[in-house]
Amino acid sequence: MVVLSIALQYYVHLKLNNDPGWKNIKKYSLSLATIQCLQWLMVAVYIVMVQCIVEIWTAEVVEYNVSYVYHSLFAYFDRDNVPLKGLAKFFKEYSDEEREHAIKYQRVLKKSMMI
Repeated sequence: MVVLSIALQYYVHLKLNNDPGWKNIKKYSLSLATIQCLQWLMVAVYIVMVQCIVEIWTAEVVEYNVSYVYHSLFAYFDRDNVPLKGLAKFFKEYSDEEREHAIKYQRVLKKSMMI
């Protein structure tokens, strides 16, 4: 919490001195209570962000697992000694679709890590 407090004070100091939009803000209006509220808000945002990342990662893992199951069913029905070749095509399409979903989740995670 101390590191967060120092970082927030540094950020506010930079904004007050360098950002033209912050020039009209009076320095005494940022009281200790305001800074503490901002700290708790930043902590809450961080917690929610971490929870979202964990949920997206979990969904990605589930999508890959489902893709693997569909792909194994495709491999089973694609053999020469197994009838119902249409099922192989069906499971191959679903495997590819689930893999595409997982890749989309990966892209979301990469973008969220760049913040």
